[in-house]
Amino acid sequence: MKILLQIFFFFLFPLILLGQSGQPVTIVGDSLVGKIKGGEKIREVIGNVKITKGDVLINSDIAVQHIESGNIELLGNVVFTRKGEKLYTDKAFYQSKNNFLRIDTNFLSVVDGDTLTGAKGSYSKITDIVTLSGGATLLRSAKKLDAEKLTYFRKENKIVAAGNVHVLDSASVLSSDSLIYFPDEKLTFAFNDVSVENRKEYFTVYGDALTDSGKIKITEITGEPLLEKIDSTSKSEADTLFVLSEKMRLVNDSNRILIASGNVRILRANLSLTADSSFFDISANSFAAIKTDEFGSPVKLWFKENQVSGDSVFVTLTDNTIKEVNIKKNALLISIVDSAHFRFNQISGSSIKMSFAGGKLKNIFVDGNVLSIYYLYDKEEANGLIKSSSRSALIELDTNSVAKVKLFGTPNSEYHPENLIGGNEAEFVLPNFRLFKARPKRSEFENRILKIENNLKKLKALGKKHLKKNAKNF
Repeated sequence: MKILLQIFFFFLFPLILLGQSGQPVTIVGDSLVGKIKGGEKIREVIGNVKITKGDVLINSDIAVQHIESGNIELLGNVVFTRKGEKLYTDKAFYQSKNNFLRIDTNFLSVVDGDTLTGAKGSYSKITDIVTLSGGATLLRSAKKLDAEKLTYFRKENKIVAAGNVHVLDSASVLSSDSLIYFPDEKLTFAFNDVSVENRKEYFTVYGDALTDSGKIKITEITGEPLLEKIDSTSKSEADTLFVLSEKMRLVNDSNRILIASGNVRILRANLSLTADSSFFDISANSFAAIKTDEFGSPVKLWFKENQVSGDSVFVTLTDNTIKEVNIKKNALLISIVDSAHFRFNQISGSSIKMSFAGGKLKNIFVDGNVLSIYYLYDKEEANGLIKSSSRSALIELDTNSVAKVKLFGTPNSEYHPENLIGGNEAEFVLPNFRLFKARPKRSEFENRILKIENNLKKLKALGKKHLKKNAKNF
């Protein structure tokens, strides 16, 4: 009897001391085995194990307690419960002195209504931080977040994700290398190889960094962001809209407005444009571009062999086909006749309106102090030019060739014969004539996307590997 009492106190007395130094730890189960292993006193509680310390409750099949340190190994059907958190796994390590739980195998946790899964993880009651690694998933309301590593700071209500991050909801997918999310403020920061894919309106924005302010419904992308919008009604890649700029701001209201600023470059089919700033109504599929610096470069637009410039340009599309282009203030239209001999048809005015049908230019209306230069040909033989001026002008086209020209409001025309023009073409230009270079090319947009997508493919491949590995164990 005396020996039994000695054994009883040998294994239980350290547990009583642990309880005196802080909150008591209580362990109960179906059976208890005490032993000394490698000079260390341990005890095993087997079957229906229940461990409590303050507001912490742990259940498992087996608990192996290292008596001196107070650390406990948990094996089989481990369930950790504390206030708004519940965690399920098959193997864990619990440091009872500082209320720290380490998980070395796949686990599932429910925290404040969120569901978290990971290959490995930990929880500290002192800091109230949940960490998931080796492939982690967070389910919150209608959103799903996947990452290589996820840290949930419960006191600050902050979520930090790193490595192959993907945030999915019913309408969009956000991908990045890392992300910080503040649920209370609905504020998201994403970094490196960022892409936002909108599945409903078929556009994707790529960039280096993103800030999403959910409360005011504004998303800002920086680091040479690029927008790619696919025409869902067309099978031709030529109908894809590309926008490249220094910064983009997406207003996520019912109108879905995108503001691109700083060295804006736009390409869609045969239309390309450069400007200081541009505004897109994504829902209506129309956009505007403006000159922000009074003394800066104008908005420049190219359509096939035509160059248009002005202080602002407004483009309207119907069924993803160009319907109308309006150029306001200091408008200039230049069409190539023979670039080798510097022959260009030119027309300028306060404003120019270009109307299209079936994607083809049908007529051009110019208003306000109209000046024009038009080269004449007789059966492909140069036949001089006409210089004219008027208050307004209407040019009608047939198969991209001028069919009729109408001048309104005190029109005045001058004919210059060919013998006075040949070799002197540079003298026959309008006062604001200027040819612009650096026309946006499809290759620059595709190369930018290709670089980002290659990085994203590598990240996605790694992510799928981890997610597949985790799925096998659940």
